[in-house]
Amino acid sequence: MFFSKRALWAFALAAAVVVLVPGTGFCVEEDMYIYRLLFGRVYFEYETGTTEDNGTTRDRSRFLQSYSLDTLGNILSRRLVTYDAGVTFTLDSYEQGSTAIDTENVNYYLKSTLLPKSNIPLSLYGSRTNETLTTTASETERTRTIYGLNWLMRFRTLPDTDIQIERQNDASQSSDMTTTLYNVRMIKPVGPTENSLYYNLNTTEDNVRDGRGSHSTSASPAATVRATAANPLT
Repeated sequence: MFFSKRALWAFALAAAVVVLVPGTGFCVEEDMYIYRLLFGRVYFEYETGTTEDNGTTRDRSRFLQSYSLDTLGNILSRRLVTYDAGVTFTLDSYEQGSTAIDTENVNYYLKSTLLPKSNIPLSLYGSRTNETLTTTASETERTRTIYGLNWLMRFRTLPDTDIQIERQNDASQSSDMTTTLYNVRMIKPVGPTENSLYYNLNTTEDNVRDGRGSHSTSASPAATVRATAANPLT
């Protein structure tokens, strides 16, 4: 339990270190992708205290530090290609008595959109997270990798179509699982109705135990009557 006499204090610092943007670029109404921006952030948090259990007093402390660098902008033209990318490093150190736990996390991400202002924008994205958990007795490593695409197609005569494909891999010393997701959504107004079709396929593969895995499929067609002055729903 924690006593009222415990010494507990914390501080936090969050600051934008680097912002490469013209003088008018920080206007909320502006499109940030017309510029090429670089953002930096540093965050610290420290905490200390005392606990007592069955007459034994233990000091504890925690120090969290995080460093981030992100960028966004366009390549050649705002209408041709836009991008978001960044990296974050986080180290969380905890100590209590003879117990020490360090959690190190490194995350990278990248997203690029082709023809973002057109009727057929295509987004490609990927990210990778490496986490290392170190204690006084062991060390555990985990890695998560995600990449995929999202393609939106808007036409006058054909149904509006949204296609999403994503693949995620989670790996550690004892497991290696891959999940793949396919989503297709189509919408087309016909007369007074709003017609839609949603299709989903989800598969999971166990890369350690061959032949183990699962998959699920669903399809959901729907038609909704739209309310108009000439055709009210009430």
